[in-house]
Amino acid sequence: MTVAFIYDPGCLDGSRGGAELAMDELLECAPVDITSMAEADTVVIGNCATIRPSIIPDLEDKKVWRYHHDLSRVEHPDLRAWLDVNAQHIFSSPLHRDLYRDHPDGHLIPPCFTLAEFKPNRQIRRHPSRNGACTVGSWQGPGKGARLLSELGVPLDCYGTGAFQPYGAHIQQLGPVEHSKLPAILWQYETFYFLPTVPEPFGRCVAEAWAAGATVITNDNVGAKYWIEHEPDKMFSAAQDFWSLVAP
Repeated sequence: MTVAFIYDPGCLDGSRGGAELAMDELLECAPVDITSMAEADTVVIGNCATIRPSIIPDLEDKKVWRYHHDLSRVEHPDLRAWLDVNAQHIFSSPLHRDLYRDHPDGHLIPPCFTLAEFKPNRQIRRHPSRNGACTVGSWQGPGKGARLLSELGVPLDCYGTGAFQPYGAHIQQLGPVEHSKLPAILWQYETFYFLPTVPEPFGRCVAEAWAAGATVITNDNVGAKYWIEHEPDKMFSAAQDFWSLVAP
């Protein structure tokens, strides 16, 4: 079996979000040959806002898997229509699948990322020194929940940048953080807050804070909440589960 991966290269500002990072990690652990569209017999399509319907003829003789990371509101409608009819669909959570609506029987697999890196090591578990609360986000839109965090009045360290950060005298803005340093930062805190006002199909930061051992305060707008409460092991086996489905 040969597989082609198609997904957006990143955001307009050059950054790479959780969807792109998850697809990168799936590629890194692929048990099959990854090749070009022309040579592949199976195609996986991730986020595809930049992909045009002109690729449809090249997909018609292949098995196509649509791995949803967001809500597919900005992709070309002709491409979405073709994928809705012809692709097999994978969603990141039950919330995600319910929001998409068109595929109530779609497969459920959380995003692939190195969640094990966030688990505290033995030394940290033996000598915990957690205190305070934090939040992490890109803060690129009002739906990330900054207003609710601002209204809580809880002393909060805020990581990340964007025009819609939480605000108030009780919030300390600590700016962007390298993802490789995030586990050690999360190990310092007792509580993690993330209260989006619009649905987050998964919510990577919530899963990472949970894996790091923080008490997570979130809401039902976060898809990761299902996995944490019902099937936490699935977040650690996501890559294996994905490839067992796509390339059995």
